Amino acid sequence: MSYLKRKSFIIILLGISFLILINTNAYPWWYINGSGVGYGGGDDSTNESVSTTAIGDYIVDGAGYFLDSYDKTLIFMKKAEWYEKQVVSNDELINLLDNALEQMKLAYTTYVSLNQLAYSTPYNPVVIEALKNFNYDGFQAEYNLNSEIFADVKNYLCKGDIRGVYRKVMWDTAQLIGLLNRVKEKLEAGVFPPLKEVWKLNQAYSQSLLFGQYISQVFGNL
Repeated sequence: MSYLKRKSFIIILLGISFLILINTNAYPWWYINGSGVGYGGGDDSTNESVSTTAIGDYIVDGAGYFLDSYDKTLIFMKKAEWYEKQVVSNDELINLLDNALEQMKLAYTTYVSLNQLAYSTPYNPVVIEALKNFNYDGFQAEYNLNSEIFADVKNYLCKGDIRGVYRKVMWDTAQLIGLLNRVKEKLEAGVFPPLKEVWKLNQAYSQSLLFGQYISQVFGNL
């Protein structure tokens, strides 16, 4: 690995390390959390109460699996820095990616269940109305949020489309499973994966993480 490539790789790791440090100990707050309040039509039926509770549980569980997977991927990237020094083996790197994949597959299964339940549970009309009237532009400016990612968040929430948010998160996890498998296949063939593939993997994680965080921030400020 050339000096410039190694330097770029280290810069990425520093950024991702910060994200993981603040997120690993805060699973209940960082990935679409709070969005469960958008469910519950107000008839206080037992079935509806059970469904809204289950939605909240799926959200927390999915966030935990997602962040665990990201954490394992960060460790893989850190250890990959030592690859040329031969102080880390292919098997060790593959094992880390296996763990990352296992957690992301659990996240995907969780989000499949979340989507199924969300589509059969009525929205809370009060929350939906609050989402439609939320000052998204002012909120973005106040918190200096990434404009491209927040535009995606706004596109869903300004229409009260919480189900669309869950569908996107499910698709994100499926994409990450594919990217993780691609990197892992290179290592299993005895070849260190091209940096562009690891960068693409990191970008997919970070963009999805910010999307989920911004969702949580909006719901936390309704």
